[in-house]
Amino acid sequence: MSLSPHHDTNASTLSGGFFDPVRQAQQAFHALMNALARPGTVQPIEAVEAPAALPRLFGTIACTLLDPDTRLFLDPMLAGDPHVAEWMTFQTGTAIVGHESEAMFGMISDSREVELAAFCAGDQAYPDRSATLCLSVSSFSGGKALRCTGPGIETSHTIAPAGLPADFAEQWAANHVLFPRGVDLFLSCEGEGVIGLPRSIQIASET
Repeated sequence: MSLSPHHDTNASTLSGGFFDPVRQAQQAFHALMNALARPGTVQPIEAVEAPAALPRLFGTIACTLLDPDTRLFLDPMLAGDPHVAEWMTFQTGTAIVGHESEAMFGMISDSREVELAAFCAGDQAYPDRSATLCLSVSSFSGGKALRCTGPGIETSHTIAPAGLPADFAEQWAANHVLFPRGVDLFLSCEGEGVIGLPRSIQIASET
Protein backbone atom coordinates (compact mmCIF):
# COMPACT_ATOMS: atom_id res chain seq x y z
CA MET A 1 0.00 0.00 0.00
CA SER A 2 1.53 3.35 -0.98
CA LEU A 3 1.24 6.22 1.46
CA SER A 4 1.68 9.82 0.52
CA PRO A 5 4.13 11.95 2.57
CA HIS A 6 1.17 13.86 4.01
CA HIS A 7 -0.85 10.80 4.98
CA ASP A 8 -1.51 10.80 8.73
CA THR A 9 -0.98 7.14 9.52
CA ASN A 10 -0.76 5.88 13.09
CA ALA A 11 2.21 3.56 13.62
CA SER A 12 -0.19 0.79 14.61
CA THR A 13 -1.52 0.79 11.05
CA LEU A 14 1.70 -0.75 9.79
CA SER A 15 2.64 -2.79 12.86
CA GLY A 16 1.22 -5.91 14.42
CA GLY A 17 -0.06 -8.90 12.52
CA PHE A 18 1.84 -12.19 12.61
CA PHE A 19 5.48 -12.03 13.74
CA ASP A 20 5.95 -15.69 12.69
CA PRO A 21 3.52 -15.85 9.74
CA VAL A 22 3.84 -19.51 8.74
CA ARG A 23 3.56 -20.99 12.23
CA GLN A 24 0.92 -18.57 13.50
CA ALA A 25 -1.23 -18.77 10.37
CA GLN A 26 -1.16 -22.58 10.47
CA GLN A 27 -2.11 -22.67 14.15
CA ALA A 28 -4.87 -20.10 13.71
CA PHE A 29 -6.27 -21.83 10.62
CA HIS A 30 -6.38 -25.15 12.47
CA ALA A 31 -8.19 -23.51 15.41
CA LEU A 32 -10.76 -21.85 13.13
CA MET A 33 -11.45 -25.02 11.15
CA ASN A 34 -11.73 -27.00 14.39
CA ALA A 35 -14.21 -24.42 15.67
CA LEU A 36 -16.47 -25.07 12.67
CA ALA A 37 -16.00 -28.84 12.87
CA ARG A 38 -16.91 -28.87 16.59
CA PRO A 39 -19.65 -26.23 16.82
CA GLY A 40 -20.16 -24.56 20.19
CA THR A 41 -16.77 -25.50 21.63
CA VAL A 42 -14.27 -22.81 22.61
CA GLN A 43 -11.07 -23.02 20.60
CA PRO A 44 -8.05 -21.09 21.92
CA ILE A 45 -6.38 -18.85 19.37
CA GLU A 46 -3.41 -16.52 19.60
CA ALA A 47 -4.21 -12.81 19.46
CA VAL A 48 -2.16 -10.43 17.33
CA GLU A 49 -1.30 -6.80 17.87
CA ALA A 50 -3.80 -4.58 16.08
CA PRO A 51 -5.22 -1.03 16.26
CA ALA A 52 -6.94 -0.27 19.55
CA ALA A 53 -10.41 -0.12 17.99
CA LEU A 54 -10.09 -3.61 16.48
CA PRO A 55 -10.67 -6.70 18.65
CA ARG A 56 -7.32 -8.49 18.60
CA LEU A 57 -8.85 -11.84 17.67
CA PHE A 58 -10.44 -10.14 14.66
CA GLY A 59 -6.89 -9.28 13.67
CA THR A 60 -5.86 -12.93 13.95
CA ILE A 61 -8.84 -14.09 11.88
CA ALA A 62 -8.13 -11.43 9.26
CA CYS A 63 -4.45 -12.35 8.93
CA THR A 64 -5.45 -16.02 8.58
CA LEU A 65 -8.42 -15.93 6.20
CA LEU A 66 -8.38 -12.64 4.28
CA ASP A 67 -6.41 -11.91 1.13
CA PRO A 68 -6.57 -9.55 -1.88
CA ASP A 69 -9.40 -11.62 -3.39
CA THR A 70 -11.75 -11.13 -0.44
CA ARG A 71 -14.16 -8.31 0.30
CA LEU A 72 -14.61 -7.19 3.90
CA PHE A 73 -17.43 -5.28 5.58
CA LEU A 74 -16.66 -3.42 8.82
CA ASP A 75 -19.50 -2.42 11.13
CA PRO A 76 -19.94 1.33 11.80
CA MET A 77 -17.87 1.23 14.99
CA LEU A 78 -14.87 -0.29 13.20
CA ALA A 79 -15.37 1.66 9.98
CA GLY A 80 -15.40 4.87 12.02
CA ASP A 81 -11.71 4.44 12.86
CA PRO A 82 -9.61 4.90 9.70
CA HIS A 83 -6.69 3.01 11.24
CA VAL A 84 -8.73 -0.21 11.21
CA ALA A 85 -9.35 -0.19 7.45
CA GLU A 86 -5.75 0.86 6.79
CA TRP A 87 -4.43 -1.95 8.99
CA MET A 88 -6.67 -4.51 7.29
CA THR A 89 -5.60 -3.37 3.84
CA PHE A 90 -1.91 -3.26 4.72
CA GLN A 91 -1.84 -6.61 6.54
CA THR A 92 -4.08 -8.66 4.23
CA GLY A 93 -4.65 -6.75 0.97
CA THR A 94 -8.41 -7.21 1.37
CA ALA A 95 -10.86 -4.77 -0.18
CA ILE A 96 -13.17 -2.89 2.19
CA VAL A 97 -16.79 -2.65 1.00
CA GLY A 98 -19.51 -0.35 2.24
CA HIS A 99 -22.52 -2.66 2.28
CA GLU A 100 -23.11 -6.02 3.93
CA SER A 101 -24.46 -7.67 0.77
CA GLU A 102 -21.17 -7.06 -1.07
CA ALA A 103 -19.01 -8.73 1.56
CA MET A 104 -17.41 -12.16 1.73
CA PHE A 105 -16.45 -11.48 5.35
CA GLY A 106 -18.05 -9.25 7.94
CA MET A 107 -16.50 -8.05 11.18
CA ILE A 108 -19.02 -6.89 13.75
CA SER A 109 -17.70 -5.40 16.99
CA ASP A 110 -21.18 -4.56 18.35
CA SER A 111 -22.83 -7.93 17.86
CA ARG A 112 -26.14 -6.78 19.35
CA GLU A 113 -26.79 -4.90 16.11
CA VAL A 114 -26.02 -7.66 13.60
CA GLU A 115 -28.59 -8.62 10.96
CA LEU A 116 -27.59 -11.96 9.50
CA ALA A 117 -30.00 -11.64 6.58
CA ALA A 118 -28.21 -8.49 5.37
CA PHE A 119 -25.21 -10.57 4.30
CA CYS A 120 -24.84 -12.74 1.21
CA ALA A 121 -26.16 -16.27 1.75
CA GLY A 122 -24.74 -17.62 -1.52
CA ASP A 123 -26.95 -19.27 -4.11
CA GLN A 124 -28.01 -22.82 -4.88
CA ALA A 125 -25.32 -23.26 -7.53
CA TYR A 126 -22.56 -21.74 -5.38
CA PRO A 127 -23.51 -21.94 -1.69
CA ASP A 128 -19.84 -21.50 -0.79
CA ARG A 129 -20.09 -17.88 -1.93
CA SER A 130 -21.93 -17.01 1.26
CA ALA A 131 -20.40 -14.67 3.82
CA THR A 132 -18.51 -15.57 6.97
CA LEU A 133 -19.16 -13.25 9.91
CA CYS A 134 -16.98 -12.55 12.91
CA LEU A 135 -18.93 -11.33 15.94
CA SER A 136 -17.18 -10.00 19.03
CA VAL A 137 -18.88 -10.90 22.32
CA SER A 138 -18.00 -9.75 25.82
CA SER A 139 -18.13 -13.24 27.31
CA PHE A 140 -18.95 -16.82 26.39
CA SER A 141 -21.18 -17.02 29.46
CA GLY A 142 -23.94 -14.96 31.02
CA GLY A 143 -26.10 -14.54 27.93
CA LYS A 144 -29.28 -16.27 26.81
CA ALA A 145 -28.85 -20.04 26.73
CA LEU A 146 -28.79 -21.41 23.19
CA ARG A 147 -29.06 -25.12 22.40
CA CYS A 148 -27.00 -26.23 19.40
CA THR A 149 -27.64 -29.49 17.54
CA GLY A 150 -26.53 -30.92 14.23
CA PRO A 151 -23.37 -32.06 12.42
CA GLY A 152 -20.28 -32.12 14.63
CA ILE A 153 -22.33 -32.23 17.85
CA GLU A 154 -22.86 -35.66 19.42
CA THR A 155 -26.21 -34.88 21.05
CA SER A 156 -26.58 -31.19 21.90
CA HIS A 157 -24.38 -28.40 23.17
CA THR A 158 -25.51 -25.30 25.06
CA ILE A 159 -23.75 -21.96 24.76
CA ALA A 160 -24.64 -18.63 26.39
CA PRO A 161 -22.53 -15.87 24.84
CA ALA A 162 -23.20 -12.37 26.14
CA GLY A 163 -23.87 -9.60 23.63
CA LEU A 164 -25.84 -11.26 20.84
CA PRO A 165 -29.11 -9.77 19.51
CA ALA A 166 -32.21 -10.57 21.55
CA ASP A 167 -33.66 -12.28 18.47
CA PHE A 168 -30.51 -14.22 17.58
CA ALA A 169 -32.25 -17.62 17.72
CA GLU A 170 -34.93 -16.38 15.31
CA GLN A 171 -32.33 -14.89 12.99
CA TRP A 172 -30.41 -18.15 13.04
CA ALA A 173 -33.50 -20.22 12.28
CA ALA A 174 -34.08 -18.10 9.17
CA ASN A 175 -30.42 -18.57 8.22
CA HIS A 176 -30.39 -22.34 8.81
CA VAL A 177 -33.52 -22.97 6.71
CA LEU A 178 -31.54 -21.73 3.69
CA PHE A 179 -29.02 -24.59 3.99
CA PRO A 180 -26.86 -25.37 2.03
CA ARG A 181 -26.96 -21.61 1.65
CA GLY A 182 -26.55 -19.32 4.64
CA VAL A 183 -23.83 -17.50 6.56
CA ASP A 184 -21.29 -19.06 8.93
CA LEU A 185 -20.24 -17.37 12.16
CA PHE A 186 -17.21 -17.09 14.36
CA LEU A 187 -17.88 -15.71 17.83
CA SER A 188 -14.73 -14.25 19.35
CA CYS A 189 -14.08 -13.30 22.95
CA GLU A 190 -10.84 -11.63 23.95
CA GLY A 191 -8.84 -13.78 26.33
CA GLU A 192 -10.96 -16.88 25.68
CA GLY A 193 -10.89 -17.82 21.99
CA VAL A 194 -13.42 -18.49 19.25
CA ILE A 195 -16.62 -20.50 18.84
CA GLY A 196 -17.70 -21.63 15.38
CA LEU A 197 -21.34 -21.73 14.32
CA PRO A 198 -21.62 -23.22 10.81
CA ARG A 199 -24.85 -22.81 8.84
CA SER A 200 -25.45 -26.58 9.02
CA ILE A 201 -26.40 -26.59 12.72
CA GLN A 202 -29.66 -25.69 14.42
CA ILE A 203 -29.75 -23.20 17.29
CA ALA A 204 -32.76 -22.69 19.55
CA SER A 205 -33.34 -20.70 22.73
CA GLU A 206 -33.55 -22.85 25.85
CA THR A 207 -36.58 -22.17 28.03
